[in-house]
Amino acid sequence: MSATLGAVILHYRRWPEVRECIDALLAQTRRPDEIVIVDNCSGDGSPDRIRSAYPELTVVDASANAGYGAGVNLGVDRLRSSGHEAVLVLTHECVLAHDALERMKARLSQDARLGAVGPLLGYRSKPNQVFSAGGTLETRTWRGRHVHAPSAIRDWDGAAPREVDWLDGACLLLRSVAIDQVGPIDDGFFMYFEELDYFCRMRRAGWRVECVPSAHAWQEPGPRPTYLSTRNHLRFLARNAPRRQVAREVLRLLRRIGRRLGTDPDGASRKRLELTALLHFLLARSGPPPEGLRPTGSKPTSPVIDGN
Repeated sequence: MSATLGAVILHYRRWPEVRECIDALLAQTRRPDEIVIVDNCSGDGSPDRIRSAYPELTVVDASANAGYGAGVNLGVDRLRSSGHEAVLVLTHECVLAHDALERMKARLSQDARLGAVGPLLGYRSKPNQVFSAGGTLETRTWRGRHVHAPSAIRDWDGAAPREVDWLDGACLLLRSVAIDQVGPIDDGFFMYFEELDYFCRMRRAGWRVECVPSAHAWQEPGPRPTYLSTRNHLRFLARNAPRRQVAREVLRLLRRIGRRLGTDPDGASRKRLELTALLHFLLARSGPPPEGLRPTGSKPTSPVIDGN
């Protein structure tokens, strides 16, 4: 197989800020051999501005904003015919240290059973604070949590690569043969929990997943919308956990809604969102949320999935 490397940047209404992401990728000590920018139907003219500023890059226009997974899959499919050994996935606000890709690629090449690696992620607003060193999945509760400790990026100096259960979707380096075996990211989540689902599938297929602490990147996670977080957590459980865990979570959700009533001034609004999410889960509704329940802002990724 060719030792070339492709990259996908998922973009939505982030011009000109996306230039920081693109410029950092172009300045890598191991630069990708091919870069595809997928615009998730921004509708604000930003794809043309990207094309004008970076004529050497390929910009693909999605026909609709179908979420993180659909956008990533579109970019990966575009790169598939080139025979790259690995594919880097970035979201538009993620900025790589100049040698991050070289370090991740070197680690991926060292172990043929690694299906994916990711960097040590920090906050762009607090560059020395760790956002995620990969994540754990507690199989008793089936809740995913980011690894945050040690909390300072400098305290990870010299740390060896560590196996994790999953990686944050802001920055992923995926082995192409693992992608071929595991298949596309499930775009039914739209946003939130799709990474957890994807890496559960990858690990069940026999692939290992690691965080490479010597590779650094920074992003700025956004708030977690109630509807998508609630619906997709149940959807993740239904796809991966024992059936009894789904029933427990439904009961837990109903108890939480009941406790909130009368004690939380915002309880009525949150209750409506959670009950809508539960109903849509039971009706097997997936994909984009209903109009009025879509998250605000411009993030195309799913950065926060820690359980409550």
